[in-house]
Amino acid sequence: METLLQVDQLGKKYARSMRHSLDYGLRDVWSEMSGRSRDPTLRHSEFWALREVSFSLCRGECLAVLGGNGAGKSTLLKLLSGMLLPDGGRIVRRGRMEKLIELAGGFSPQLTGRENVALRACMLGLSARQISERMDEMAAFAEVGDFLDSPVQFYSSGMRSRLGFALSVVMRPDILLIDEVLAVGDLGFRMKCYERVDAMRRDAAVVLVTHGMNHVARMATRVLVLNKGRVDYLGDVQGGIARYHELAGAGERARDSVHQPDLIDYTLLTPQGPLAEGSSIEFGSPLLLQGRHFAREAVTLSIILGERMGPSLIDWNSRRSDTFIRPGDTLQVELGPLELCPGWYQLSIVGFASDGRQLFLSRAHAFRVNGDYFNSIRMQPRGQWRVQPAPLPNESRTPPDVT
Repeated sequence: METLLQVDQLGKKYARSMRHSLDYGLRDVWSEMSGRSRDPTLRHSEFWALREVSFSLCRGECLAVLGGNGAGKSTLLKLLSGMLLPDGGRIVRRGRMEKLIELAGGFSPQLTGRENVALRACMLGLSARQISERMDEMAAFAEVGDFLDSPVQFYSSGMRSRLGFALSVVMRPDILLIDEVLAVGDLGFRMKCYERVDAMRRDAAVVLVTHGMNHVARMATRVLVLNKGRVDYLGDVQGGIARYHELAGAGERARDSVHQPDLIDYTLLTPQGPLAEGSSIEFGSPLLLQGRHFAREAVTLSIILGERMGPSLIDWNSRRSDTFIRPGDTLQVELGPLELCPGWYQLSIVGFASDGRQLFLSRAHAFRVNGDYFNSIRMQPRGQWRVQPAPLPNESRTPPDVT
């Protein structure tokens, strides 16, 4: 796999007062102009906003960056985008980079949407032919209609954001930085954004900064959790979400949910018997879940199946059938035939109280699906196909004479 983004021991410090910030900034600029490196130590009133952050990102991966306010997420994104210079460590980028951070920023109000797009694309190094080829695609995606040839100052804020999003995604970047911008426009346009970013992720490295766990579960392949400027967690998606909830301090509910996997016990069964951790099943095999929970109150369960070290794919939620499981109850859930693209998957269970409180998160059960590989789409249901044979070439197409 091709590494597109490499971050090694990255650090950034700020001064708490404006006077010291200006003073230290001038000193750092003079040091760089003199060929010297920046001062790696903390000076008076300085603090580390980001320190010793390291990770790498390959083509096809999406890294979700989580953390509370002041954890260093925005600073990291600005360093990756080149808006800030690091005070320590290094960043290696390969290929074209685009950032979905301030979508409506950078547009000239007096220029039309078309002129703004052409200017931005020209600055990114696209030829006149490339700009012309992608203009129609961008306009169709942004859904601004005839306003494309109107000055941007007459656009609504939503139209400006849609134009900025469309412009960024049609550039086909190798590295894509996203900061809480997937809520652009109405529901239909948001779904287009999700689908486009999902498609881009196959050929690009994506860094996603968000507070929406649904975005993380949907898109991320790994999670980086920052706490007070340092890496607190770097690993799989479910573990990263759990760690984020713990650090977020969402009361005892969050701490209980991520630290009590023993409140649920379950087994996965195939027609051949129990499905052991790390074992394999064939494409289309039926799967049955048996288990019981040990919480002190009735719960609803969410059984989540996702790619191993990747996004969630399916959620069997007992609330859809108005099913509550009381303490001591045993349960059986027919998960049906798993018609999944061959590869590694994992299943976990989340328990919720009647008022929506999350009570527990189970251990993850990993297994492999075997079968023929047709394409990369994870869900591949066979469906019910009915084909009417075409008449043979020498077969009459007119009904016979029955007189």
